Amino acid sequence: MTLNSCANNFSSFFGGKIDNIRNQLDSESTLTPNNEPPSNPSSTLQEFRPALVEEVDKLIIAMPNKSCVLDKIPAWLFKEAHKELAPSLADIINSSLANHDFPSSLKQAYVTPLIKKASLDKEEMKNYRPVSNIPIISKLIEKIVSSRILQHLAFNNLHTNFQSAYKKHHSTESALLRVANDILRYIDNKKSVLLILLDLSAAFDTIDHDILLARAHSRFGIDGKALYWLNAYLKNRTQTVSIDNNKATPSPLKYGVPQGSVLGPLLFTMYTAPVADIAERHGVNYHLYADDTQLYVPLDNTLETASYQKESIEKCVVEIADWMNSNKLKLNSDKTDVIVFGTNKALIDLNFNSVQIKSSSVPVSSSVKNLGCYLDANFTMSCQINSICQQSYYHLKNIGMIRSYINKDTAQLLVSSLVMSRIDYCNSLLTGVSLNSIIKLQRVQNQAARICRAPYICHSSKENLRSDLRNSEHLTPVLCCTEIITSYLIVKSPFRL
Repeated sequence: MTLNSCANNFSSFFGGKIDNIRNQLDSESTLTPNNEPPSNPSSTLQEFRPALVEEVDKLIIAMPNKSCVLDKIPAWLFKEAHKELAPSLADIINSSLANHDFPSSLKQAYVTPLIKKASLDKEEMKNYRPVSNIPIISKLIEKIVSSRILQHLAFNNLHTNFQSAYKKHHSTESALLRVANDILRYIDNKKSVLLILLDLSAAFDTIDHDILLARAHSRFGIDGKALYWLNAYLKNRTQTVSIDNNKATPSPLKYGVPQGSVLGPLLFTMYTAPVADIAERHGVNYHLYADDTQLYVPLDNTLETASYQKESIEKCVVEIADWMNSNKLKLNSDKTDVIVFGTNKALIDLNFNSVQIKSSSVPVSSSVKNLGCYLDANFTMSCQINSICQQSYYHLKNIGMIRSYINKDTAQLLVSSLVMSRIDYCNSLLTGVSLNSIIKLQRVQNQAARICRAPYICHSSKENLRSDLRNSEHLTPVLCCTEIITSYLIVKSPFRL
């Protein structure tokens, strides 16, 4: 098979997958979409404020050094000549906003099939995900529009309370901290907690454009030229699968928000905002991060009351599933996770084995992966720490095998990206874990420092684990990093940061 034929096959596969999901949703949908009451914002967004040259200049400087095949000028040259290019780019952006139009040449995306895991069969198309890339100028226009929409949402208090994606000063860590704090407080009050993690299939790709535009108008007050611009941005887009510069025939994108875009994720959070309304109506705690939905309720440690509380979250999930069907989103019950947190005694007394989601029975797990972190039923973070250690030692072993062939800077870059990034990710969640667990991570850090041949901390016992750093050359110990990040978050939290 030629690479060109392979590209066309991938294009048909990716497009067919979305068409199949949409056809299934159309046949199952029984509710009318967008039937929630309007929010009646105090002001509407009629048009997008023009971009200033200085604003565009700053955006160019902050751009990553990534280019698209469609770019006539590479990203590095954009940044090199930012002062010269900013005025012309500002004119292009403002012309798009004033004419409420989006250039058709910027509605194209190049898609590269990427294997999901190295261990998967490379001959199976289902084991690949489409990675989309769009032109730099498109991203600049989207950044301007995104900033205008975010200002409108903030001024009118239209943000979903517990949606942490794509918002300034919010992250996966802030989302997990809020959920972890709630869970631990319930456990301290002698309760257990039932957590359900909902999973969506191709969530960004099945969104209905007409429903999105209607919701942007009725719920978020986007109207006039601004709404016309969004319509032009979403409609008549195409994507081309490319393998080693062998291109498939361009295929239309009838649904979804553009993958790899700046504006798409923000539009997705606006599209799914009613999920929060459903959770609140059922009295269920929730936290959203893009297409990841966390639902949880406290459980009394008496079986009769706990069963009633479990039933309330099951009803909530059923209503969310119905809402998703009517709004062209597919809930994947096979990948939905359920876990009950609590003391060993409470978990034995409750003995919940599964949760019913419509016709599917989802088993209760002893640990789940939530936004990249493993959470165990006793909330000891042992699964997360073991996962970090296992993956880190694997990469350290491989780096060690090539250490004599690379210089110190390269070794530090590899260790930073493959090892330290894992230790640092959401490390505030490790606050309060046992010192034995912290020592496991400290040993990983020490080994990483040895490979880099840099000064390192070597703790001989638990007692000196908290030792202060004696000079700036040392790596900051894991425990100190955790305490520093936690202190920072505590200081910032009263200011809603």
